[in-house]
Amino acid sequence: MWSSSRTLEQLKIDKSFVGDVPTDENDAAITRTIMALADNLNVSVVAEGVETVEQMTS
Repeated sequence: MWSSSRTLEQLKIDKSFVGDVPTDENDAAITRTIMALADNLNVSVVAEGVETVEQMTS
C-alpha cells in the first residue's frame, strides 16, 4: 500500500526494457512513460544496462 508520507527519490528502469528500446516500440513507450513520471514527480531515473547511444536517445 502506498503511503504519501514516504519519500520517493528515484525510479529505476530494468535492463529488460532498456536493451530493446531502439527496436521495440513497446519498450520505448514504457521507458518514455517512466521518464515522464519521474519528471513529474521531480525524481531521478536510473536505467540499467545502457550500452549504446541508441538506447540513450530513443
